[in-house]
Amino acid sequence: MIKKGMIAIVFIMTVMALTACGSSAPGPQEVYESYNAAMDNGDVEEALKYISDDATWKVPVGTLEGKDKIGEFFQQSIDMEGSSKTENCVVEGTEMNCDFEIVFGTTTVTGNLKVTVEDGLITDYDFMISQ
Repeated sequence: MIKKGMIAIVFIMTVMALTACGSSAPGPQEVYESYNAAMDNGDVEEALKYISDDATWKVPVGTLEGKDKIGEFFQQSIDMEGSSKTENCVVEGTEMNCDFEIVFGTTTVTGNLKVTVEDGLITDYDFMISQ
């Protein structure tokens, strides 16, 4: 009887410990903010650390697929010296939706940004311009 009781206690403690640990992968907002900080610093290599190898990047100029193409786009964006900001972000599971604004020189574009993160990497980025 004592052995069964001890096994039950160990099992319960193990389940509680695993539940308390939670997921070790960062959430969508944390990943996006890390990526965005790297872009603000002009560091394409650092920004690409937050992008999955087979990511899809949808922006008003088209859809980019794969980390290499996305990296080229990042460099062009940095060369244009743009800035961006997000507001009113809502995170649901692996997705983050925000109001988004990007500024290049005197041009400001606003819209909605949807970012999907899996295993700590951005897999989908979708920026839709407001009409």
